[in-house]
Amino acid sequence: MEFDLLYCLMTHPGQAFSCSQLLRDLWAYPGDAGSPDLVRVDTRNLRCKIEADSSHPRFVRTVSRHGYTVSAE
Repeated sequence: MEFDLLYCLMTHPGQAFSCSQLLRDLWAYPGDAGSPDLVRVDTRNLRCKIEADSSHPRFVRTVSRHGYTVSAE
């Protein structure tokens, strides 16, 4: 799932994806089913693997009240 998450974000740089959007599109949960914690845990694990300092991410960023994005830089 981490690879799928990274692929989704990297193929849409600068676009923010909400937890519910990711749960629906990547995890294939219907509607508002599934827990946002699934997305948070996979995002944290992904950051630990690709960021120099996962507590200050440079690539996979959180957009307050919108979700997650990959920097378009």
